[in-house]
Amino acid sequence: MFNVTRQVNTFEKRLFWSLLFSCTLIVVSYVFLVNARTFALVEYKVVKDSIDERQALLAELEKEYNTLKNTLHKDRARALGFVEPTRKVFVTERQLVGLTLGGE
Repeated sequence: MFNVTRQVNTFEKRLFWSLLFSCTLIVVSYVFLVNARTFALVEYKVVKDSIDERQALLAELEKEYNTLKNTLHKDRARALGFVEPTRKVFVTERQLVGLTLGGE
């Protein structure tokens, strides 16, 4: 009699342990995904702040560039002592190789 009862409950026991394992797996997966999402959001905020800082720096540099671009002209360059070359010299490949290797 006792053996018959054990055999009848075998299916229920397997079903119980299977459902328990499945529920545990689902809970662990959920915790893992929530944790991964939280860290991803924190990393996103850090990267976004870094991008915002760099964009602000870029805007400042662009503003400075535009200011300098509008104030520098050929007349001002000549007033500062820059001269335009009168003779144009072109470098050949042989001269360039000689200069890079230390020869003349």
